[in-house]
Amino acid sequence: AKRPDASPARATNGGRSRVFDETRLTASEAEAFSGLLDTLTLERRDIERGMVFALDRAEAADDVAELLVDALAADETAVAAKTARLFLVSDILHNCGAPVRNASAYRGAFQARLPRAFESLRSTLRGMTSRIAREAFKKRVGSVLAAWSDWYLFQSEFLRGLEASFLLETPDVTAEELDVVRREIDAMDAEARERACRAKGLVADGGAEACAARLVAVEMHLRNSSAR
Repeated sequence: AKRPDASPARATNGGRSRVFDETRLTASEAEAFSGLLDTLTLERRDIERGMVFALDRAEAADDVAELLVDALAADETAVAAKTARLFLVSDILHNCGAPVRNASAYRGAFQARLPRAFESLRSTLRGMTSRIAREAFKKRVGSVLAAWSDWYLFQSEFLRGLEASFLLETPDVTAEELDVVRREIDAMDAEARERACRAKGLVADGGAEACAARLVAVEMHLRNSSAR
């Protein structure tokens, strides 16, 4: 759904012209997209409708990505709705190489927000009581990450971090192993910790100690997984 290049839109109000910012969704567009997300299902036509909306408004990629990840990460979101919203993220990313003006901006817009989304997915996974439902959810999230790897959207370190953040559980490690990792991360300054969190697909908010805790948890998870 290619939209032709155009000069900034102008509206006249009492003889004065006002320039619209194409990099932001209008209030009515944001409301329309939020309504679309509220009714989003796993049906192919619903996902396509959301993807077309996103590509048609690619100049406002940051706003679209923010609304979508906020909806995905909301605590009250049902598992099916959360999965549908993740699939929509994936569909938009799959089309970020389309010949549509500014479509490529979606890669960076989502990369900055995916760590928060995957922490939310982990909370959802932990709250599921059915083993069958948990395994189905893990399989769907895993298939999305595998697709992103196949499409070379992000660095493998970033994708491994997203996966680890999603599957994170208390690792079966010795106190000595934990101490070694903790000392390695304690040696990093605050800026280095934040950079490491971003590179590894982790939320970088909350200060140096919060970053350090996430880095330790994920590193121990990855070491424990590779040792199995």
